[in-house]
Amino acid sequence: MTSDNEERCKKTLVGILCFWYLAQDIYDAPGTWVEVEKRISNQKAGDFFENVKQSPLLVQNG
Repeated sequence: MTSDNEERCKKTLVGILCFWYLAQDIYDAPGTWVEVEKRISNQKAGDFFENVKQSPLLVQNG
């Protein structure tokens, strides 16, 4: 069973990933998870996602 904090972090990351995807070029958006991972890597967005996971707003207890 996950804690409320872990659940909130997962939901936040999913939301951010959705916003990231919607910000892609509509005519060249990635169509598979492999393409998404490549695009995130090429855009250096992975660093951003890691920083979000370590954000004090998501790490706080209770």
